[in-house]
Amino acid sequence: MYRAYRVIYTESDVEYPQGEGPLIVKRTSLVEEATRLLRDAILRGYLPPGMRLVQEKLAVEMGISKTPLREALVRLENEGLVSSLPQGGIQVSLPSIEDALHTYEVREVIDGLAARRASQYVTPDELGSLRRYLDVMPGHCRAKDWPSWLQANQDFHELIAHVGRNTCIIRLLPIIRMHIHLFYRMLQTHPDIPDKSQQEHEEILSAIARHDGPAAEVLARQHTARIKILYTETMSQGEPIEAL
Repeated sequence: MYRAYRVIYTESDVEYPQGEGPLIVKRTSLVEEATRLLRDAILRGYLPPGMRLVQEKLAVEMGISKTPLREALVRLENEGLVSSLPQGGIQVSLPSIEDALHTYEVREVIDGLAARRASQYVTPDELGSLRRYLDVMPGHCRAKDWPSWLQANQDFHELIAHVGRNTCIIRLLPIIRMHIHLFYRMLQTHPDIPDKSQQEHEEILSAIARHDGPAAEVLARQHTARIKILYTETMSQGEPIEAL
């Protein structure tokens, strides 16, 4: 059974009021909105890793036909959020240790290069924006508001990539970040992640602010490598992983 909740799109945001009710898409492009709605539900844990998605049920709940839903699922499969089953059907992707290692190997290189380039091109306004993302993360952590913490975390890393002004890195971000979202969401209850990540983010930002490219690259790569090790150790030990 899918979790009973209502998702209503406004002009600029998504709201999650409590209670029973169908999923409602209220914008022009059904495919775009179905993709966004399902992506958000997966990243917030309402549709957890390994869950099989019944297209007929989803179409009814979202109030759309199966054609735009199928197109939305194709887009999500390209992003790595869902995967086709050998016997037919679609499930929310369940990343393996090998999946994590492959993704983090790529991200380690991207994050390091992005941080190095950001140290060369960053402006005072961009430094201010990076600082604001870091400033809100401890509050989200104390409140255990993991979706907001995760969003600020993603915004911080993505802004570094944009500050570096490398169009190839920017084009790769959507796919890489969607995979990392799944891995991070699985690890939010690990006590080491938020505090340690905050410290490492501060060090990365400090290196960028003083235009120290080599240091920024090393720190960014070390940050990603630590998360990779933590994830693989957690999975190897068979520790229970719950959707948030």
